[in-house]
Amino acid sequence: HSDSLMKGKSVLELGSGQGVVGLSCALAGAGAVTVTDVGPALPLLESNIALNGLGSIVSASELDWFTPEKHLASIPPAEVIVAADTVWVEDLVVPFVNTL
Repeated sequence: HSDSLMKGKSVLELGSGQGVVGLSCALAGAGAVTVTDVGPALPLLESNIALNGLGSIVSASELDWFTPEKHLASIPPAEVIVAADTVWVEDLVVPFVNTL
């Protein structure tokens, strides 16, 4: 990997789950990372951020792809958008793409 890909960038992770991708972006030098998922996933995301000592770089925000308009205003703009293993059922494809 190249540190220059993330160095100082603002990153948004969609469908973060446990936050592995977003946390990795922070460790790769991102300046600010917002990890997102549905509300019930936020406690685990926040726990993993704290466990990895990345609270000064990474924040967790709710973003439900079926109602993104409820959440997008509170999510900061990002230079880089990342997602991994997010569309695991066909019904998520259109909401995911519309959220982008």
